[in-house]
Amino acid sequence: MKSALSLALCSVVALSCTLLLSGCEDEPDLRGVGSYFDQNPIGSEPRAGGTAPTVVVTPNTKSLATDGETASFAAVGGFPSYTWSVNDISKGSVLQQGQESAVYQRAAAGDNVVICTDSRGNRAFATISQP
Repeated sequence: MKSALSLALCSVVALSCTLLLSGCEDEPDLRGVGSYFDQNPIGSEPRAGGTAPTVVVTPNTKSLATDGETASFAAVGGFPSYTWSVNDISKGSVLQQGQESAVYQRAAAGDNVVICTDSRGNRAFATISQP
């Protein structure tokens, strides 16, 4: 009984392997493909407005030594108008902001980041060292 079961199991495995390995590995039928592409040309369309200009914050690094000290930042590129924020409001904040600039004020020791976001959501960063 055991050998009949083993023989049946081996037969099933052998048949499965044969079916899996024989698969659909034929050469694909490519007749008519050339005429299809002749009638349906492909190509890349340019994006409206071209590539997005990168928004940049200048300066991109600043060091502030004392609480209350301020630093000015400007945005260039991207898509105006800009909004300004900070990574950690407990370390400092954007004291005032204009169309293309912002003034950051240190509140406490610890590094912080000024974030400029353009009207399309692109972001630029300035790192502030605050020992």
